[in-house]
Amino acid sequence: MLSGQPAPSQDAGKSSSSIVSNLVPRQLVNYLSDSPLPVCIFAHSQLAHQPHAHPHAPPPTLPPPVFQNPALDSLLAQRSATPAIGTVLGGAGAFGAANGARAARKVEFPDAMAAKTRQRLRDWLADGAKVASGGAPAPPTRVTSPSPLRPAGTSRSRPSSPAVRPPPAPLSRRSSSSSSSSTSTTRQISLQLHRTISMSKLRWRATVYDEGYTVLTLLPALEVAQGRSMSVEQGTSGANGTVRIDEEDESPTQAHLPAAQIATPKRDSHDGAKVTSPIDAVFPLADRPRSNSVVQRSRDVEMLGEIEVLSDKAMDATALEGLAWSAWNLPVGLFRADTDFRLLQTNPTWRKLCGLPEGHTNDAWPSRIHPDDRARVVQHYVDIVEKLPRERDEYEFRWLPDSKGQEQWCVCVLSPVIRSNGELSGYLGVLTNINKHKAIESASERREAQLQTELAILSDTCAVGLSRHELDGTFISVNPAWYEVTGVDPSQPVETWRARIHPDDQEKIFKAWDHALANRENLTLQFRWETGGVSLVQVVLNHREKEKATGWIGSVIDITAQARAEEAILNLSKEREAMAKAEATESEERRKVAVEEKRQQELLIDVTSHEIRNPISAILQNSDFTRSSLQSLRETLISLHSRNALPPELDDQILHDLEEDIEALDAITECGLAQERIANDILGLAQIQLSKYSVTPIDFDLATSLRNICRMFKSECRTKGIELKLVIGSSLARLGARARVFADPARLTQIIVNLLSNAIRFTAKSQVRIVTLRVEVSGVPPAPNAPLIPPHETEYHIEEKRPIHLFFSVEDTGPGMTEEETSRLFAKFMQASPFTHTTWGGSGLGLWIARNLCELQGGRIEVASTVGKGSIFRCFITARSVEAGPRKDNRALAVVEGITGPNAAGGQPPKVFVRRGEKDEKPLSGMTVLCCEDNQINRTVLRRQLQKEGCDEVLLAVDGKEGLDLLNARPAGQIDCILMDIEMPVMDGLAATRAIRQSELDGTRAGHQRIVGLTGNARSAQRHSALEAGMDATA
Repeated sequence: MLSGQPAPSQDAGKSSSSIVSNLVPRQLVNYLSDSPLPVCIFAHSQLAHQPHAHPHAPPPTLPPPVFQNPALDSLLAQRSATPAIGTVLGGAGAFGAANGARAARKVEFPDAMAAKTRQRLRDWLADGAKVASGGAPAPPTRVTSPSPLRPAGTSRSRPSSPAVRPPPAPLSRRSSSSSSSSTSTTRQISLQLHRTISMSKLRWRATVYDEGYTVLTLLPALEVAQGRSMSVEQGTSGANGTVRIDEEDESPTQAHLPAAQIATPKRDSHDGAKVTSPIDAVFPLADRPRSNSVVQRSRDVEMLGEIEVLSDKAMDATALEGLAWSAWNLPVGLFRADTDFRLLQTNPTWRKLCGLPEGHTNDAWPSRIHPDDRARVVQHYVDIVEKLPRERDEYEFRWLPDSKGQEQWCVCVLSPVIRSNGELSGYLGVLTNINKHKAIESASERREAQLQTELAILSDTCAVGLSRHELDGTFISVNPAWYEVTGVDPSQPVETWRARIHPDDQEKIFKAWDHALANRENLTLQFRWETGGVSLVQVVLNHREKEKATGWIGSVIDITAQARAEEAILNLSKEREAMAKAEATESEERRKVAVEEKRQQELLIDVTSHEIRNPISAILQNSDFTRSSLQSLRETLISLHSRNALPPELDDQILHDLEEDIEALDAITECGLAQERIANDILGLAQIQLSKYSVTPIDFDLATSLRNICRMFKSECRTKGIELKLVIGSSLARLGARARVFADPARLTQIIVNLLSNAIRFTAKSQVRIVTLRVEVSGVPPAPNAPLIPPHETEYHIEEKRPIHLFFSVEDTGPGMTEEETSRLFAKFMQASPFTHTTWGGSGLGLWIARNLCELQGGRIEVASTVGKGSIFRCFITARSVEAGPRKDNRALAVVEGITGPNAAGGQPPKVFVRRGEKDEKPLSGMTVLCCEDNQINRTVLRRQLQKEGCDEVLLAVDGKEGLDLLNARPAGQIDCILMDIEMPVMDGLAATRAIRQSELDGTRAGHQRIVGLTGNARSAQRHSALEAGMDATA
């Protein structure tokens, strides 16, 4: 065989050179010798069938081509001796020399394929030659197995390659100007060469010339990748066509073509012109008009290099074709190498990352490594092959810079391929571009370097002493500020800092430092130097995880000024604390004094109340008794005088003197009442100011309480000629048979007494003297700014223990007041006008006390007045019902005389005037009462009061012990009630009451003895004490 020149032939009697020289134009041979595409020429005479061959003789084999160019020799050289890695990487070194010493043997084209492939190629070439000579094609000798990447029995037409046109017939040996013309037919075939050849399954184009030879050319990978191979192209003459050999069954397809298409082609060119250039015949690169073509593709395919894969298979994630397509199109470079690191397979991304130009083999990759990295990379992979063939490897290096001068960094991951028998068969590798990662790393390294520089500058210039230590505490380095803070001379060892610590702090800091070293715990400590300065030292591990720490980092700061400021603040704080403590002590003393003063004030109130009320009460009672006696005597004398039965000694002068005495007693009574009111007002003011006023609600009979209040003013009204009326509205029937409410009767009495006292005082000098007290009840409170008039309600029934509102009004026929005068009434020590005190007296406290008491019980008070007609004071308080009232259809029991149920008409409840009969009843008739009172005057007054109210027997005792003796001397139940003074010598009323209740509990005394406490004390606390001791009530 000739390489670039005709080679010896196998045909007897002829040499390859003679065949080439006689058959192929010299210009074509020269051109093909310089072609970059692998090309070979087969003579038709070599492919002809022997007519007299023995029937059992083996089929003829493919002879060597009469010509193959250097490009084909280079391609086939991979089959003879694939170079070792040392040769590929440059042949330098013992490793490359040992493996590259063998001379590569020339490989014939048929030797690069298997026997079946050679036989199929020979038959295919022979058929083409026979068709070109005008004969019928021979039947295929056999059907080969299909490709693993395509289903068997499928074939497709392929579009023609526009880059390489089917060449016309070359010139014969005669002059190119000869009038004879040659024709050619192009066909294509896919051949599987030896696996050691890169991209071993290749497509070839056969140009069959009727001069007796066929030119077999390797199709460029660019054409195959673009899908421009395997086409059917018809010229303008319509006879010249391409015969396709199917890739899958590797059998000729011209048997399936119409006879017209496989007949001898017309002897004209594609454009109808004669071919005069052998170069144009093989590579028609001239810009000539293209013939019309029809491109047909039987099914869509995906190309993996020169290999077609059906699109549906390529997209199938469960098929091997899909895996192959994914590997081919991965964005990372994939490659496969043998045990000598010769590259066997690569994907396109690998070549792109390497930067291999078109036409360079894969084994030229070392030349693309950056010059600065090339030697170490080559040596690294030599070491992998020789020393660590079974180890996984990752290695970073650079390729040559790109067109912009940017370095191309990559990481190559290499993994050994171990067969099932444990034998190493090669390597699989992944090549990944890491430019972005390296850019980040470079930026991070630059920042780290900058940070180290800045930290070094900061360490040298900052005012904080910094130090580095080994794990055992040994100093490694310190900065200049450390010497300034510690006062250590830079020429002295740094360990001398220990001697500069204040003696009182040495033990503390050394013990803490040893503890931190032993336990790897951070340390923060403040201590003093012997010079008087104060520093704060902080020592921390140089890693967040103490197990990974390799040393310590320390800092020492001069905080002398701060420590002195803190000491001054601490001293100031101590001074303030001492002052606060002294103030607290003083405040406590003041509080105790205030409590004692308040107690003394309360005691003064108690004493004043007792000492004032008792004499006033005795004066009023005795005056009332004396007046009653004198009035009775006067009436008797007048009766005798009218019957002329009056003795002469008792003349009219006696009657006149009695009249004057009665008037004097009325004056005494009026003065006593005035003094009592003033005393009550003063004591009430004191109680309010001392916050001693409180509300103590109990169940009581409202109607009875109002009658008792009116009875208190009976004598005064009789003396002054005033008619006092009590008007109870029918709404009280809602409260049940007894009209019981839950409120404080003492505070309610105090309010009404103050209002009645004012009304009586201002009505005493009027021509018409009438004072009216009215009361109503409602379940709805008045509006905030509305007049205090009970609202009209449609409901009648009041539930048990329901909030209710008691409305009271006191109306008089006094002189009345102007609006300006009424605006000043409810202020403390204020009266209607400056002349009020001069004309009618009073302290100006009664209404102020009444207002406070109303507000204390959830109510308010108001006044309405007309000059010349009188005034009306209205107020209400909040209470609770005790019993459920009657329904509308029930007849209620009498609440008071004349009221038996609701009889309101038109929403206005009727008013009933409650008057006493002409003959007073004696409520205590037939009773025996024991009076325990230490004051003789009070005993006398009580005795006369009780006797006047109808008591049959009144027993007197000067103290509690004497009272117990008198009680025990009588049978149980004979004494109906005990009036017990609370404050008495020997045994006070509380002790005596407890003794009586204890005897009742022990059973030594039967029944329940009624006890009413007597006190002149104005405080509610004493009344509470009396009730707790066992008294039934207080007065």
